[in-house]
Amino acid sequence: MKTREIGALFALTALWGSSFLFVRIASPAIGPFLTAQGRVTFAAAGLLIYAFLTGQSTMFRKKWRQYLIVGSLNAAIPFTLVAIVSFQLNSSLISIINSLTPLFTALVPGAG
Repeated sequence: MKTREIGALFALTALWGSSFLFVRIASPAIGPFLTAQGRVTFAAAGLLIYAFLTGQSTMFRKKWRQYLIVGSLNAAIPFTLVAIVSFQLNSSLISIINSLTPLFTALVPGAG
């Protein structure tokens, strides 16, 4: 790996890991649902800006149902559950449990 790639990996790791700390701090202050909504809204804004800057089409009018289903199952519901559980667990344990998602997915019959 090149130095730039390693730097990007560390930056992504810091950004990903800090999100669990943010959730742990924000959930008791503003509530789990608003915390999850903030995460999803912030991510959506970032993706829309990226799509605009790269000139890629999002095809919202054509694929809004698919976006709603995937966004709910892969982001909104899990983020809300993480925000709810943050009242009981610390952020490091939440991030470890979340990192086990690929392992649990591999264990589900028919998922791979």
